[in-house]
Parts: sequence; structure tokens; C-alpha cells
Amino acid sequence: NAQLYQDAADRARWLEASARIGGLLGGESPHHTQGLNDVAELARLEARAKYVLLLLPIDGGGPGASGYRIAGISRHVHPHLAGRVLLETGERLGSALHRTAPTLLPTPEAIVPLGELADGTHTLVAALSARGTHYGLLVAIREHGAGPYRPVESQMAGIFADNVAQGLGLVQMHHLREDVLLYLERERIARDLHDIVIQRIFAAGMTEWRRSHRRDGGLIAGAEARIDRSMDVA
Repeated sequence: NAQLYQDAADRARWLEASARIGGLLGGESPHHTQGLNDVAELARLEARAKYVLLLLPIDGGGPGASGYRIAGISRHVHPHLAGRVLLETGERLGSALHRTAPTLLPTPEAIVPLGELADGTHTLVAALSARGTHYGLLVAIREHGAGPYRPVESQMAGIFADNVAQGLGLVQMHHLREDVLLYLERERIARDLHDIVIQRIFAAGMTEWRRSHRRDGGLIAGAEARIDRSMDVA
């Protein structure tokens, strides 16, 4: 009964944490990573881990297609690891990246170079996947002396990772919408400028036509050169 109560409490904690992901990622951008760091720290607390890393594919492709970049770090992770590119992570994890359930490893050596996290032991790797799109990996690492991840912890970490993936997808859609709106605005400005130029040329042509012709319709001497200069200015 005590274990059942603990499992229920853990599920409730993870679900409450998942509900906070959207707010943490709301201001995320390619040049601002605080949101990802906050999500990593939230995962660290819920997973009772020493370190948590959020890895994003460096090519935006599927799992294992290329390397990953450390895009989010929790407390206790040295800042020099932020932004580090891990080229062989996909190859080392192999088929584990395609699993729907998190993968449990005895050490983090398949993720980060040996020695970067000296006291790392039990490691949980959950794919950040939503709607058939792979957004990256959540890696939670416990310190020496801590016990392994229990089944309920692994299960809820997977649900948390799914929510992170959905949040990242919404952020990408938001940025795409902003890019489209910016493109449309530039197109509108370009059309307006084009219309203004046409109007100026037409107005300049009408003005010079009146200046360059006599009442009887004949062309005034030297008018052609003046018309050419006016068109160049317009």
C-alpha cells in the first residue's frame, strides 16, 4: 500500500510539472534558451536526478540522423556543456531512439563524453516525439548512490517528454507563423513601393508632356532631353 501511495504521488507530481511546460517554453527562441533550461530543471526535480540535459537534433531530422546539440541544462550541469554538439549520440543509442518508452542505461557515457559528468550513474533517455516528429532527447542522470529509476518514474518521464515535444512543436509553429507574417508584410511593402514608383513615373510623364508641348501639340525644342532627365529622376 505504501508503494502504491508513493506511485500515485509521483504520478501527480509529474502531471503537475507537465502542465507547466507550456508556460516555460512560451518565450523560447533560437537565441534564447532560458526556457529549455527551466524545463530541464523541472525535469531534474521530478526525476530526482542530479543532471538533466535536453538535446535537440542539429539537422532537425529524425532520431539518429545526425548529432545532437545540448540546448537545455539543469542545475549542477557545468555551463560549458551548453551548446555542445554530440555527433555520435545517435549512433551510440541506436534503436533506443525509436522506442516509445524511455531507455534506461547504467551510465551516461553513451550520451556525453567520459569525464564530463564524473558522478553520473543511472541514466534515463526519453525521446521528445510528437505527431511523428522527433524533436530531441531528454536525458536524466542520477548521481552515485542513488537508486535506479522505478517503472512509474520511467513511465511518467515518458509522458513528460511527450509534453515537452508538443510544446516545442507549438513554439516552432508560432515562429513559423511569425516568419510568414513578416514575409507577407515585406511583400506588401514591396508592392506599395512598386505602386508608388509607377505613380511617380506616370505623374512625371504627364507633367513633362504638358511642359514639352505647345498649345498646337508641337514639341518644344530640347524637350526630349528634359523628358529623359525627368524619367531618370522619377
